[in-house]
Amino acid sequence: MIIFIQCVLCCLFFTLAIPPAQYKDPINMTMSYPPKIRQRVEELPQYKETIKQKEKVHVGKKVFGLIFFVVVLSGVAYSSINGVS
Repeated sequence: MIIFIQCVLCCLFFTLAIPPAQYKDPINMTMSYPPKIRQRVEELPQYKETIKQKEKVHVGKKVFGLIFFVVVLSGVAYSSINGVS
């Protein structure tokens, strides 16, 4: 039952984290799309000036998120094993 609650909370936190970024500037979300789709969006004339070519920043955010979630999920696993509530 505890793992179910933990899964639901993690899904809820993830769901609440994505929409604000997407609604703020949907063009920034194109960095997460496959390369062919990104290339097609970059070729559109209405988006040429609005697309930010900041792949280093984008990769940095993904690495930070990876490390963050590894730490959080390791804490969840540790607390589940040791019975910490």
